[in-house]
Amino acid sequence: KLGHFAQVYDVKNLENQIKQLQLQLSRIKKNILINV
Repeated sequence: KLGHFAQVYDVKNLENQIKQLQLQLSRIKKNILINV
């Protein structure tokens, strides 16, 4: 039970990290478009 819960938590954690990275990427792309 506990092991399964830990895996689910890890996946949620990864999903949150991916979302944050995608937000950073979109900001960087906008900055590049503005600077070019």
